[in-house]
Amino acid sequence: MTRPDSSNILLGRADIRVAPSDSYIKDINNVLDSTHSLGQTQDCVLNNTREFELVRNFDSPAPVGRYLTDFGIGLVATILNANLDVLAYLFGSDPDSVKNNEIRFSLDKFSPGEIKKWRVEAEFVYPNKEDKMTVILPKTSIINPNSPSLVNMDSPENISFEFDQEEVENSVWEKMEFGRIAFGKVM
Repeated sequence: MTRPDSSNILLGRADIRVAPSDSYIKDINNVLDSTHSLGQTQDCVLNNTREFELVRNFDSPAPVGRYLTDFGIGLVATILNANLDVLAYLFGSDPDSVKNNEIRFSLDKFSPGEIKKWRVEAEFVYPNKEDKMTVILPKTSIINPNSPSLVNMDSPENISFEFDQEEVENSVWEKMEFGRIAFGKVM
């Protein structure tokens, strides 16, 4: 028997920066700058989802323990004032490949083996404007094709993304396969 367990942490407003995962997979520090920015978020939530299976004895109906069967980290962000570049990411395209002010849809972009992987850095600046926190997710899928409810109809210019982190199989990310949170000073 599997039982999901999740926690959501509301982080507030952030600058969301995105780049191809393969280009930065060997960097554990925040390396993306303002040229990688999708823009400011209205809100940002860090999700931690875990699934456990209960362990039982044959002679007792009460569980004697549980073990972890699945684990996931995700970041949900609502980007303020979305533009064509933001929408290109949403539909699986690199903004540099958008031509003639159009985004083309095709099944190959959404097949499991073809969904692009992105590095995501969410930078939060503290009210003192000197300190910052950066959530670094090194290998995410920006959209889940099974969840098409990405547009808030009350504010269609504000687009919601869910960045689902995948486990990184790279020795640089050992003991932090799902990303990290870094603290530092604003430059």
